[in-house]
Amino acid sequence: MRAEAPLREVCRLRVRYGETDQMRFAYHGHAAVWFDQARTELLRLSGHSYRDLEEQGLWLPVLALQVNYHLAATYDDELVLHAAFRPVLKGGRASDIQFAILYEAWRGGELCYTGSTRHCFMRRDERGQRAIRLPGHLRPLLQGLDMSHGEKDT
Repeated sequence: MRAEAPLREVCRLRVRYGETDQMRFAYHGHAAVWFDQARTELLRLSGHSYRDLEEQGLWLPVLALQVNYHLAATYDDELVLHAAFRPVLKGGRASDIQFAILYEAWRGGELCYTGSTRHCFMRRDERGQRAIRLPGHLRPLLQGLDMSHGEKDT
């Protein structure tokens, strides 16, 4: 059994004043925005960009979002975001249409947020919008991962 690739650091950000509530805690909804930033940078570090994908007629919608809150980030904290691609398991096998991205947000040595998003690729053509199999040139994003320990599709 191969070990799962660890999450890798993809970006750093600082909690802005406008992202906090009256108690100076980061508003919980911003975790989704930070995960979006981490996903964009993970793609870029993997040799792809959202812009390039869209120019190829591909979209990457979010099908599901999960956020776990461990410690509240506060105004002016620097968060280090880690992310990694993971397969989505359907019936014990890796889906050829959906995949997941796992996230962690750290403040120093403290884990603040964990979570995941589930995605598929969509293409718009003469038949309309439709989900498609992971394009061949993007399959390396999931190659080499332990396909027995992905995100279960529920």
